[in-house]
Amino acid sequence: MDTRKYHTKNASAAVLIAAVCFAVCLLQESAFCGGVGTSAGTILKIDTGARPVALGGSYCAISDDLNAVQYNPAGLVQLKRQEVMVNHNEWFQGIRSEFLGYAIPLDEYWSLGASLNYMFVNGLVGRDESGVPTGSKFGAYSGLAVITAGTQIAEDMYLGVNVKALQESVDNKSSTAYAGDAGLLYKIDNLRLGAAVQNIGTKVKIGEDAFGMPANIRGGVSYLMFDGELLASCDVNKPFDSDVEFHAGAEWWLAEQFALRAGYRTNIDTNEGAGVSAGFGLKFGDYMLDYSFLPYGEIGNTHRLSFSYRFGEGK
Repeated sequence: MDTRKYHTKNASAAVLIAAVCFAVCLLQESAFCGGVGTSAGTILKIDTGARPVALGGSYCAISDDLNAVQYNPAGLVQLKRQEVMVNHNEWFQGIRSEFLGYAIPLDEYWSLGASLNYMFVNGLVGRDESGVPTGSKFGAYSGLAVITAGTQIAEDMYLGVNVKALQESVDNKSSTAYAGDAGLLYKIDNLRLGAAVQNIGTKVKIGEDAFGMPANIRGGVSYLMFDGELLASCDVNKPFDSDVEFHAGAEWWLAEQFALRAGYRTNIDTNEGAGVSAGFGLKFGDYMLDYSFLPYGEIGNTHRLSFSYRFGEGK
C-alpha cells in the first residue's frame, strides 16, 4: 500500500475534522470557563521554553523542537532525530518551574513525545476569610504530564494532538483534571502557517470550587529569510477567559553557533511591564543552550534556561 497516497487521501478529512473542532470550541466557549480570569491551570498558561519566550511566545508556526508540545503539537513531526530537553523557569515571587521532555521520530510520517512540567512555590502566608494573616504558611504546586503524537497527513501538512493530565494542589487540597490539544501546520517553501486549539478538558476542583481549563485558540505565521539567517514569526491567541493577544518575534543567527532573539506581546497587565522579551541561543554540534529574559514590571523579572540534545539516526 502506498503510504503517501493514503495520507493524501485522508488530508481533506483531517482538515475538515480540525475545522469542526475549532468551530465547536468557539460556539461552546461558555462551557469551558465562566468569564474573564475564571479559569484554572496556571501552568498551562505560562510559556515554558526559553526560545519561544524570547520570541514573545510567537511559536505556533515554528514548533520545530520539543517546545511544539506547548504551542502546536503538529510541529513535532519536523524533528529528524530524537531529542531530549530540560527547561528551568525562575519566575517572580519565588515561583519556579521545571520541564523535562523527550521526542522520537518513528518514521517519515510519525513522531511521538512525552513531557513533564512541574511548577511550585513555598512560603505562602495563610489568611482567614477576612484577609487577616493567620501566622501559618503553606505551599502550592501544579504538575502536568503530556503525551504527544504527530503525523504527516499530506505533502508539507502536519497534524498533531496532545493528551494532558494536570494535578493542582493548594495547601492540603488537590485536584486532577484532563485536557487535550489539536494542531495543524502547513509549509510553503520558507513560509509556515500554524493553528491549534488547546486545553479543552474537564474542570479543576479545589475544595468546593470548580474552575474551567484555560482553553484557547492560537494561529501563527513564520517566515525564514536571508538563507536561513533570519526567522520572523507572529501569533494571534484568543484565550476563552480574556482578550485577544498578539505575539511577535525574530531570531537572527549571527553565526552558525550563535543566535540573538527578541519578541513582543500585547494584552499586558499594568504590572507586567512593556511586553518586551529577549534572549539568545548557543549551538554546539548536537547540543543547544537557550536563555530568555522577560520583565514583569513591579512584580519582578523572569529568567528561563533551556538545554536540549539531539541524537540517533535521522529519518
